Amino acid sequence: MVYIEEQLNYFRICYIVTTILTPALRSIFKQEWDRLYPSGEWNDTPKNGQDFYNKESTGSQKLTARLLSKIKQGNSAEWDCTTFFSVLLHSNSISRGLSPVVCAHVDDLRRFRNEEFAHMPRGQLSVEAFILTVDRVETAFQGLGLSAVKIQEIRKQRSFPTEELQNVQIHVNSLYQELCETNAKLRTSEENCLFLEEQLNNDVSSFCILSPKPFHEIATRNGEVSKIMKQLKSLRKRNKNGLSFYYISGNPGSGKSLLAGLVAEEFYKTATRDHMQLEEKVKILRDLIAAKIRFYRSWLLVIDNVTDMLNIRDFLPQPGNEQWTKGQLLITTQITSSIPSDNSFVSHISVSRGMKPTDARSFLTKISGIKKDGMEDKVAKALDYQPLALASAGVYVKKIRERVVGRKFGWKEYLTNLKTGMRAVTERELARTNSSYSASMTAATRLAIERAMNNNDVVKSAFTLLSLGALQPLHLDIVTNYILNDNKHLDKQEAALEIQGYSLLMLEKRQNGTFISVHQVVHDVMKSAIKELRERNRHVQAVAVALKSFNQFIEINLPRTLCKGDCVADSKHLVPHLNVLVPEIGNVSLTEYETQVIEEGIFNDSNALESDLSKLGTICLNHCELPGAKAYYDIALKLVERRGTDVDLAYSYSQLGIVLLQMGELKQAKVHLKRALDIELKRHGPKHVMVARTYHRLGMVHRASGDLEQAKEYHYQASDIRRNNLGPEHVEMANSYHHLANIEYQLINPQEAEKLYKLSLDIQQKCLGENHFYVSFSYVGLGNVQRTLGNARRAKKFYERALAIRLEKLGPCHIDIAHIYSNLGHLEYDLGDLQTAKNLYQRAQEILVQMLGPRHVEVTNMCRLLSNVGSK
Repeated sequence: MVYIEEQLNYFRICYIVTTILTPALRSIFKQEWDRLYPSGEWNDTPKNGQDFYNKESTGSQKLTARLLSKIKQGNSAEWDCTTFFSVLLHSNSISRGLSPVVCAHVDDLRRFRNEEFAHMPRGQLSVEAFILTVDRVETAFQGLGLSAVKIQEIRKQRSFPTEELQNVQIHVNSLYQELCETNAKLRTSEENCLFLEEQLNNDVSSFCILSPKPFHEIATRNGEVSKIMKQLKSLRKRNKNGLSFYYISGNPGSGKSLLAGLVAEEFYKTATRDHMQLEEKVKILRDLIAAKIRFYRSWLLVIDNVTDMLNIRDFLPQPGNEQWTKGQLLITTQITSSIPSDNSFVSHISVSRGMKPTDARSFLTKISGIKKDGMEDKVAKALDYQPLALASAGVYVKKIRERVVGRKFGWKEYLTNLKTGMRAVTERELARTNSSYSASMTAATRLAIERAMNNNDVVKSAFTLLSLGALQPLHLDIVTNYILNDNKHLDKQEAALEIQGYSLLMLEKRQNGTFISVHQVVHDVMKSAIKELRERNRHVQAVAVALKSFNQFIEINLPRTLCKGDCVADSKHLVPHLNVLVPEIGNVSLTEYETQVIEEGIFNDSNALESDLSKLGTICLNHCELPGAKAYYDIALKLVERRGTDVDLAYSYSQLGIVLLQMGELKQAKVHLKRALDIELKRHGPKHVMVARTYHRLGMVHRASGDLEQAKEYHYQASDIRRNNLGPEHVEMANSYHHLANIEYQLINPQEAEKLYKLSLDIQQKCLGENHFYVSFSYVGLGNVQRTLGNARRAKKFYERALAIRLEKLGPCHIDIAHIYSNLGHLEYDLGDLQTAKNLYQRAQEILVQMLGPRHVEVTNMCRLLSNVGSK
């Protein structure tokens, strides 16, 4: 019997439904179960089935008794498509935790099976319907991160051969391949003979042989080509037409190879314009290449993707060899440590930072075919301006838009896919359709990272630390500290030189030192690769060494940042990394591995570990990063409660109390501060300055809760102790006066408040100077008083003085900056300038949302103020 194409189409769809779909759904089910319940991975055991059954509450069961009975046995290999669709889309234990993307793609497969496949004309399916159906299944598979290789094979299959026919076909193909290879060798030999004969009988002519270009449009990068050509010309002139070297370094996907090819093309065009005529002939065949070099007025040899300069150096032409004069070598590499310093015959450029923004925008438009819509800048920035990543994005978007269902797909949708972890999916299309790119940006980066980590312990240490931190640049001294703590035999200079030799790591000099950073794709791949390779004990050690390395940097470079408000801004660059590091400390249960990290010599004792945690908590607190501060203090408190002293315990309770106060958790703040006070009273007695500090903080809590009289009493107790112990002119007295003034202001005693603010200001200016950070608080208080007394101009003057100091000391994004914008907004509102008031409120709101989150009470209050202004 002979089957027509429509019948074969139907058979292929049947094969997808019956053979491919069920294992794919099983893979998604196990993936989602393991993600939702990591402590009870699905291993097809009866216990797994019982766990699933127990999570389906009888009052809301959406699965039939038959399905539940089958699921309860636990062996998902025996489930059919109906079971998997029911479990993924309707069960209590799985469906509620599915991401919208996974849910949508699974439901699309369900509708394909139940609505389309079930109602297909029996036995036949047209070519157009077959292509659309397979496209739909493939799209869903790619969206779920499943391999679509089998789907693509089914799409291309044109028959259903028997085993006997397949064996015959294999034999025929083998004979045909052997014949083709023989003919190719014969043709190559004949061509080589003709070529050499022609070379012997003709003048020397210019030639340009490069690797094939990709099938898609490429970025011209005219500016960079022009710059390199000028530098090559300069090298030739400086070296008096002797052999010279030009290096192009960069991370995977930075466009080194294509840039080298573009330079070679331009070099060839420039050389051929001279119409060089030579009369001498090559006389000896075996020396053809070496002998001919000297007849060229100029030549350029491109050596691409060198992984180890030391291993190939002996094979390269050497300076001083007369046979290789008048030429230049253009070498691309990821490793910069072996590149010589610039001199008369060596030059170097790094392209790791990617393309220029203008070139990147044009490149995206050129590849994708999308006219400029204003989103190109965001896409290019998200991809760090890396040519390979930009090419992948352009090809992916273009392919999606070529389909009927994807014509409205654009850069906005692409960025959404990127943010939801689909980067690898977006890179497949370029790798699949373009033989010039055997690996995607992600795959090439991973290969480079794994190779570097396997070959160099210093780089491995640097990558490990960077994977524990944020994407933002990290001070080089912290990385060096980590390397030296992790590799005891190295010195600082040796470690710094090692990590500067890798193009994956980018260095940037700032006013406060050198910083090291990586691209987003490098950071993502680095975290993934290290997570897969690490062992539990090794990870504990890595986190502990990171904690120590940050504190070493603080002790040496920022000794005043913990206790001097004027120096808060100096440690701002640490905060993103501290926020990312603290969950890692919590995840490894550092308190449980305390003995291990002490025995390994990372910390001298428990006190050192607790102290380092508290220091990082204080830095987070100084920058109003309250969740991070609380997390560090919580871990420190657990250590102190196990074997710390009363003094350490009181300190931890007190610091947690002030954090909880600022987070608005007043009851818990009061509990912690009361515990601190009890310990201090027992240990020091009622007249000690540590007791005064806790009284002061309890006063702040009671003021925040509205109990002004109790707050006032606590602050007076604190001020009496401080006056007796420290004297009336001590800066701590200024702090007491300031908070008493705040209470008097709230009690509507502006004259008394003004008197106390001035006392505070006088002491601060004498002890700390005119522009100290703490002085700004007195200016704010005096501004509030003047506003209440109706002196708007004087109030504004005080606010603006405070704002100038805080912007200098804290930078533009800090809660204390937001508070002044809010005060200035109140003032403009009182004066009737509603638009200016609104602008100031909006600036305050942006900072508060960024620092505290959208649900914090201060953000809510600011929204209310903006609403009031808008209603006027």
